[in-house]
Amino acid sequence: MDIEAAIHEADIIFICVDTPAQPQDRCGPSATQLDLRTFEKAVRDIAKFSTNDKIVVEKSTVPCRTAERVKEILQQDCQPGVRFHVLSIPEFLTGGTAVQNLLCPDRVVIGSFDTAEDSEAAEKLVYLYSNWVPRAQIVRVSVRSAELSKLAANALLAQKITTINALSLICQRTGADISEVANVCGLDRRIGPFMLQASPGFGGGCLPKDLSCLASLSDQLDLPDVAEYWKSIVDTNQQHKRHFAERIISCLARALDCPGQIAVLGSTYKKDTSHYSGSAAVDIMLYLAAEGHQITVYDPAMSEEPFRDAVNKRASHLYPERTRSLAERVAVGQTTYQVCRYAHAIVILTEWEEYGNRNDENVERPEAASPSSSPIAASCSTKRNAGSDQTTPGGGTLYIPSYFTVELNTLGSLVPKTRQELSSNQGPRYHWQHMKRKPLDWVFIEENMMPPKLVFDGHNIVDPIKLERLGFKVVTIGKQSVHDVPECKIATA
Repeated sequence: MDIEAAIHEADIIFICVDTPAQPQDRCGPSATQLDLRTFEKAVRDIAKFSTNDKIVVEKSTVPCRTAERVKEILQQDCQPGVRFHVLSIPEFLTGGTAVQNLLCPDRVVIGSFDTAEDSEAAEKLVYLYSNWVPRAQIVRVSVRSAELSKLAANALLAQKITTINALSLICQRTGADISEVANVCGLDRRIGPFMLQASPGFGGGCLPKDLSCLASLSDQLDLPDVAEYWKSIVDTNQQHKRHFAERIISCLARALDCPGQIAVLGSTYKKDTSHYSGSAAVDIMLYLAAEGHQITVYDPAMSEEPFRDAVNKRASHLYPERTRSLAERVAVGQTTYQVCRYAHAIVILTEWEEYGNRNDENVERPEAASPSSSPIAASCSTKRNAGSDQTTPGGGTLYIPSYFTVELNTLGSLVPKTRQELSSNQGPRYHWQHMKRKPLDWVFIEENMMPPKLVFDGHNIVDPIKLERLGFKVVTIGKQSVHDVPECKIATA
């Protein structure tokens, strides 16, 4: 792309470059400040190549008062006679629903300096957005308020998630049910029902980064107590991941004489995304691997190279002396059914809808059940390109889902391949977002697991009663379980 030509032709320029958090030696993806080098380079390019007046819009997440710095750079580096109007329109898109957020936003915030010319520039952006956003949802504020509003919104979300997760630990000790507690609290209109689902912890590229940015800003403003408050949310979130991992380790220690095989369902930081930034799943897998367990993970949006990068990065932070050995304990599977086969336990770490069974009518085991009585096994046939029964090297029959064509390698492990992969060595052509995914066949999974067949649900998306009837031992977040034991503490690096 010709940057010079694009800047020359544009009347309005949106700066949407990444502003990553600079690493800091703290628990979790915390940092003292944002890395604005790429952002400032974009500003300098705009100043360098602009030959007429421009409206420059901050879309990147930046610290409060960055607009003044942008204006200063533009005035220093611009060509004679060129004027710039700097606006701040913070980005509120969320992973997995970004296009929907863009088309139907809750609000569009437009911040400007308090001058007549800047106000006129802001009105041009109001007109632009009003083509698809109702005028009542377009909010005009000062440029500093706009910059701070993005950080403030994410800080409040992170605070709400951290609060419900902290309450989930209290529920586990007292016998209360976090789902019931959250429902009661959510009925209060001052609180609302959103973001009250207990989880292993928040992640992603925004919440931890924005909390760190607020902590840095508070330090700069000589507000150390406020800075510590924001940092404490990040630290509490990291500790919550450890609590969940310790609960898993304790249950397995009672049920097994040696480290076990764990199937992890979900590795992205939330459903409907393919990102691993700050994913609680990655940290929890490493905590389990540090105790000697072998991890095999599958995610519908799995991309192995970025996942490996995320694992290595977090391993080097959590266990710098054991990075390589722990990363090698985390294997990547090809299907949910493959990773669950011969596993002693399943850990659900991302809330993909197909993992849940609350609305699944086929989760009950039929009377006089046999392996072929499950919906998936029943769909197997000997027809070409359909599933079939395969004999494993150890004897016995393994029932293969009909929508996978599989091969058995020399070790007898499943190597599922979609039909499209079989016809091309280039791998699947369909993006995961376009694939229709069916609910899991928990009957089939139970029949191919090893005792004790524990299921640890980090998002309360399964019905524990239904799974217990099938033969699983279920432990859900925010609720006491008969399978609980006092938590073991995870060894530190």
